[in-house]
Amino acid sequence: MGKGKFFTLFVVEGIILLAFLLRVIPNYDSVFPGNVIQFTTVDAYYHMYVVDGLTQNFPHLSPYLPYLGYPGTQSSPGVYFFDWLLAGITWLIGLGSPVDGLADRVGAYYPAILGALTVIPVYFIGKTLNGRFAGVAAAGLIAIMPGEFLGRSILGSTDQHVMETLLTTTGLLFLLLAVKHRKLCYGLLSGLFFGLYYLTWAGALLFGLIILIYMVTLFAKTKLIKGLILTSAIGLAITFVPDILRSGFGIFYPSGAGLTTAEMQPILSPGGNFTLAVIVANYGFAFFLSLVALLLMLILTLKRQQDYSLVMVWSLVILAAMLGQRRFAYYFAVNVAVLTGFLIGWLAQQKKSHLVLVLLMLSILPFGNTSYKPMTIPPDWQESLIWLKENTPDPYGNPGFYYQLVNEPSVPAYAVLSWWDYGYWITRVAHRVPTVNPSQDAILQKRVASILTDNNDVEILQQLEDLKVKYIVIDDQMVSGKFWAITLWADRTIKLDSTEYNQTLMVRLFNGQVVEGIRLVYNAKTVRIFEVVDK
Repeated sequence: MGKGKFFTLFVVEGIILLAFLLRVIPNYDSVFPGNVIQFTTVDAYYHMYVVDGLTQNFPHLSPYLPYLGYPGTQSSPGVYFFDWLLAGITWLIGLGSPVDGLADRVGAYYPAILGALTVIPVYFIGKTLNGRFAGVAAAGLIAIMPGEFLGRSILGSTDQHVMETLLTTTGLLFLLLAVKHRKLCYGLLSGLFFGLYYLTWAGALLFGLIILIYMVTLFAKTKLIKGLILTSAIGLAITFVPDILRSGFGIFYPSGAGLTTAEMQPILSPGGNFTLAVIVANYGFAFFLSLVALLLMLILTLKRQQDYSLVMVWSLVILAAMLGQRRFAYYFAVNVAVLTGFLIGWLAQQKKSHLVLVLLMLSILPFGNTSYKPMTIPPDWQESLIWLKENTPDPYGNPGFYYQLVNEPSVPAYAVLSWWDYGYWITRVAHRVPTVNPSQDAILQKRVASILTDNNDVEILQQLEDLKVKYIVIDDQMVSGKFWAITLWADRTIKLDSTEYNQTLMVRLFNGQVVEGIRLVYNAKTVRIFEVVDK
């Protein structure tokens, strides 16, 4: 190995270590505050619930998940490679009998490791496109880039999104190598990683669209036809892809009440108002450099100096998805890093060292704040969930049922009603069955929202009885910051502090007013637990 390659290897290893430390150190005290490990996203508690069952029955996943999908039982998802791999690692570390808490400790570091590993395929994509310098620049950018990608790969953010990014980036790398070197082995490896991606997330067809559009460009035989296809692809990404995704891939483009979730809002108009703030917060000036790089790739491709069709199609489709829903910003982080690295590498090849230095500074300076505020369970909620677990009857009559393989639908004796944001917490921490959770049927979410915002006690009690609700959990956010979202789901217009607001069930309960048939059983200041009294 030459000195240049050895030095590059040393730098890339340093970047991987930097990426890992940036994801661990700033959040360490939040995730490990004491005896309880706190995960930093709501969805992490869903995955850890699945992992709990997998580690006890590895490698088998329960056909049914009895603590989800109320009022019945949710069947296990067909895409669970993220959970299966985490459970497998835990099972191996535990030598087949993982001790209590081991899955939590492994799970907390899992996303940070996957995020750091993403540096590797990003480097090799940059190197494949424009040499080692471009690869190093791209790797450095993805390591420190803030926003959605960092937030989904920090310590405790145990959700599949970082694995999606790692698998798709690696799949694209091998596809690029297959196209460049015409070797079957690269094509097989690309297929393997895209196959694993398909087993990780239900929306994997997004990359099927990317590959389909690219295949169309392969049939282009002349410069004119290829130019028309590439420019048409740009137009498609800007205009028609959002409409296609809205109609055929509804998961990418929610509407109505679905927009109460921040990550599902359009990145250029969160809350309905146009702004570049979210784009800049995610990528800094590198976003605009990536657009320049796309234009440069188009020019070089049309001039037949190089063919960058695959990278352009990949980037434009992901850009279109991100414009529709900000959550896809974690995918586009890779594109921004690769494209900016490509531009810097190209300028270096043109002996424009002063421009390279300027662009490197512009790319890195906006990333001065690479910390990410974790969203852990508040202390009052943690206390309330533990109380709920230890002081209420098990909904299936057997605490061990939580870990068992369940081969047929099971119906719990009762459910816990709260807002859907807290459903996974109730499942994983309290081992209780929530009426709704973040992946629940929208019809049931509307029904729960209607109960919480209703003022007719007779009707409320009848609805609670129909849903077999035994306990209700209300917190201060439900009667303040989340109130607008709950009323939106309920199709009601109620202003804060109005007479109608004060008459809603959740406000009356939280304020300590007497509601016939419902009594307070636990008060943790900002969180209150109520019991529905049997008639």
